[in-house]
Amino acid sequence: MLRFLHSIEGLNEYQLRKKVSQKIQTLERKSQKFCPKDTEIGYKVGYNQEYGLDCGDNGSFVLNCIYGQFARPDTKIIYGLSWDLDKGKGVNDGNFYYMDDQEYLYDFCQFVQDKEIMDEYEFFGYVRDFLKDYFGYIKKVGREQMHQMILKNEDDFFDPIQKHSVRDFKGKGNAMCSEYASMAHNILKLFDFESYLIVGTLILNDNDPEAHAYNLVTFKECDTGEIRHALIDFINGVDVFDVDFTKIGEEPFIGFFDELDQNFVDQLVHEEKHLQFDEYRFMLIKDTVFKLGIAERSRDYYIDDYLYANAGVNYCKTHMKEKKPMV
Repeated sequence: MLRFLHSIEGLNEYQLRKKVSQKIQTLERKSQKFCPKDTEIGYKVGYNQEYGLDCGDNGSFVLNCIYGQFARPDTKIIYGLSWDLDKGKGVNDGNFYYMDDQEYLYDFCQFVQDKEIMDEYEFFGYVRDFLKDYFGYIKKVGREQMHQMILKNEDDFFDPIQKHSVRDFKGKGNAMCSEYASMAHNILKLFDFESYLIVGTLILNDNDPEAHAYNLVTFKECDTGEIRHALIDFINGVDVFDVDFTKIGEEPFIGFFDELDQNFVDQLVHEEKHLQFDEYRFMLIKDTVFKLGIAERSRDYYIDDYLYANAGVNYCKTHMKEKKPMV
């Protein structure tokens, strides 16, 4: 699975950019073939009421919840919605962006091209490290301020002066799960992993359910040749400790399951299939890494029939009219 990584080793900047550009074009052609129209991932709701939803007391909406193609520049991620129960109106409040910047793909390739990466798991760790550095560690501006819409009248907003872009989150320290999962998805696609971007729900350690984006990945292990199917959460990572129990790093959370096929997708989307995993941490003792379970702590990933509260967005609980896989 790391063939493309080996193909960029030692390339100069010009050669690297040419190689990556050619690969992106190939991925975009395939994406265009299977998803020819402009693609919207997430909550199918606009920022003005004519494109919003009528919520009333039993609001409903469509969720495009699984996407398996490369996210082209015209791909729109709608990560939040809110509504006024008095007016019975639901809108996205500007909680959307386009995948219209691809410079991070070149940056990531420069980041990893000369690193001695032994296997897929080490590669996943570098993906998380890159994304953490890319998005920044210190919050400089709130998401709601960054993409704040301007009111035209009491009900509607003006069209944005500038297109909401995924690059807007660079260095702002305010990126959340959708940005991590969508950019990780395209990086994985670039390096030939079978990846799916999921917009669903997470229950973390018996906390309340939260709207959450994550990745499903299929790959062949370098060491064993075994085909593995895994859920990877790049933003909610796991801690790495040394022998003195001092935290020395973090890795993405990885949970394995048996199969990733159409039947699995159908169960995940339409039957509310849950992917439940025990929580764990890593401990590094000399040159050996040990995986240690954490008693009575777990994670539950699924695609719910309801939308729940999420930090920074004024959600209320509402029922989904339809969930659609876009694979």
